[in-house]
Amino acid sequence: MNYNRTHTTWAGRAVSSLTVLTGMATVAALVIYQPAIAAQSPQDIAKLAKVLTVQVNPAPDDPNKSSGSGFIINKQGNRYTVLTCNHVLQGHPATIRTDDGQSHPIVDHQSLLSGSSSNGVDLALLTFESSADYPIATLGNSDQAEIGAQIFVFGYPVNRLGNRFGESRNFEFSPGYVTSRLQSQAGGYVIRYNAVTQGGMSGGPVFDSDGRVIGIHGLGENDSASVRNLQGGQSTDNAELVIQTKTGFNSAIPINSFLSLQPAVPAASEIAVDPHPSTDQPRQRLQNPDTALAYNARAQTREAQGNRTGALGDLNQSVELDGSNADSYYRRGNLRNQQGDRPGAIADYTQAIALNPEHQNAYFNRGVVRNASGDPAGAEADLSAAIKLDPTDIEAYYSRGAVRRSLGDRQGTFADFDQVVKLAPRYEAYYNRALAWEMLGDRQQAIADLDQALTLNSQYTPAYMVRAAEKRRLGDRQGGVDDLSTVLGYEPNNAVALYNRGLFRYEMRDWQSALSDLEAARTLFQQAGDTANTQKVTELINRGQSSQTVPESPGT
Repeated sequence: MNYNRTHTTWAGRAVSSLTVLTGMATVAALVIYQPAIAAQSPQDIAKLAKVLTVQVNPAPDDPNKSSGSGFIINKQGNRYTVLTCNHVLQGHPATIRTDDGQSHPIVDHQSLLSGSSSNGVDLALLTFESSADYPIATLGNSDQAEIGAQIFVFGYPVNRLGNRFGESRNFEFSPGYVTSRLQSQAGGYVIRYNAVTQGGMSGGPVFDSDGRVIGIHGLGENDSASVRNLQGGQSTDNAELVIQTKTGFNSAIPINSFLSLQPAVPAASEIAVDPHPSTDQPRQRLQNPDTALAYNARAQTREAQGNRTGALGDLNQSVELDGSNADSYYRRGNLRNQQGDRPGAIADYTQAIALNPEHQNAYFNRGVVRNASGDPAGAEADLSAAIKLDPTDIEAYYSRGAVRRSLGDRQGTFADFDQVVKLAPRYEAYYNRALAWEMLGDRQQAIADLDQALTLNSQYTPAYMVRAAEKRRLGDRQGGVDDLSTVLGYEPNNAVALYNRGLFRYEMRDWQSALSDLEAARTLFQQAGDTANTQKVTELINRGQSSQTVPESPGT
């Protein structure tokens, strides 16, 4: 995983440090230690979470809007302080909506992301003013959230009833267990857990079993982030897009990371902290599970440690003790898929959906497995259901676009990748939309998107490869040669780039340069054991040496 979301996705937008606004006073933080509290039921924690957690919303007319969550940590007179994730600020937040349905303008915000994006902590503070009396969160000691500890994530996803943004969002209260503690992680996300989370929940609180906030949720992990290109970087013909299932694991920033910034951070003057030991007993639960949930918890821990066989055994036991837990079926489906048991995985995902018709990850993963099993129509239906439940799921659009391409649905393919560009205008999104334009026969639009992709990432060689082919088709062979030369500057042993540049030069009747490229390409194909392309290059070389006529066939 890395901070640029190659294998993970923020549960909101990308992280970016913002300039500090004036007006937020810097004061020393007075920490109030609360008396010890007894373990609370999940229902009690949900009630507590509901009044502490807020929506972070953009202005209705903001074209770059995205929504997040946060929670109240301080009150000074009529001014309240909310802790959230820094990447939520990328949605240009304008208002905070409290549990009573009131929307309050954000009067100040403070990014706490210091240093580089690779080592900064993805946190921010927001302030609003109100004469109402809202409670503040009690913070716990996140060091006590050891492996196996029970946690509860609370936030406001943006996917309910098609409401991507704005205030018409219902809360989500998702239980889970800590599956691992990382030594370091970009953004400070070192607490990893299993829980069902969705976009819009970034910045929401993570509670322990005593109702204390021990983390700030903000990272949803997806293996499916490998879904990127309609066509691979080594060829522009008949390459398939690889799509993978979602893991269901998430990460949070420990609340201690925030507390360690005190008192230097412009923040609250009073923050409630309870340092007493947790009443949870995770080690006992992991060593001697005796309930379906305990077996489920140990299964997630074992899976995080790479013990898939042990995790599968625990999930079998969990399902046997309680067949009503959709999450157990979903996670067993993931393990069965990883072990190559696609029919078993599909059966488990189907059962998870039957128990929870809004299990978006189960629809997504079943769609991916159905596609791999030769059922693209079923895959498209499942991915469409996943998108209906979460219209912001970028990976679902990527995956459905790939499936629609295999079904020959050019308009549908374009629509999906056009949506990806709108949701996340990154270089990969423009690259894939360019390929969709190519499918529709609009080469000028394809080149425009490739230009944009290369503006965002000047070293993204697949874009140069495709743009070179498009320029050639439009008659600009020299432009194609220039793009391929750029590729070879980054990847001097790219055999396909050498072959295509040789082909373009051959068509321009630059014989000596063409033969030099083709000979180098043939050597690389031979070394790779690529018999088909070795033969193809040899035929072109022979034709050039014998007749120097323009070949009729295109490049690889």
